[in-house]
Amino acid sequence: MEHLTDAVRAAVREENWYGALVLALTLPDICGALEQPEERNGPRYMRWCSRFLSPIYTQEIGHPPQRTVFLNANDAWKLRNAIVHDGSAQLRADEVKDVLHRVSFASAGPHRGRVNVNGRDHLVLVVADFCNDMIRAVDEWRETVAENEAVQIRISGLLEIHTSSYTIDGVVRIGVQPNPRQA
Repeated sequence: MEHLTDAVRAAVREENWYGALVLALTLPDICGALEQPEERNGPRYMRWCSRFLSPIYTQEIGHPPQRTVFLNANDAWKLRNAIVHDGSAQLRADEVKDVLHRVSFASAGPHRGRVNVNGRDHLVLVVADFCNDMIRAVDEWRETVAENEAVQIRISGLLEIHTSSYTIDGVVRIGVQPNPRQA
């Protein structure tokens, strides 16, 4: 699992905003599948976000303080679908709005800003901060499943991209040569 969060960190470091964002948005899918593989991805994504991501996006604001949710689990699911499937940050109009109509991403500036424009709620996020929030949520999740043997076995089966020579089932050795395009 760490190789995936490291990939998000690397994409952020390289300012590969689209790669960082798309991979970050898929992390709840992966965590949910590792923990509840038999459940449909929508419900498990939203449940995972309710438990690990939404608390990061919930704050007490104002005087007297009122609980304000900047990104709830349902809107996180809709955002994931809009970006991963449609390449858009516009939450689908055919779905019921929970908190947001649209999310705007920037490479810098204020993070977790909420703006109402003509009765439509917009959330403004900084990509690097959002990705770091997602990594923080994944790290918290990893702590909760550290003793779950079934989840740990499934984690060991995650996709791995080999960057050096390796063997398959201890029998076949595969040599990996450096990519000359990356040199």
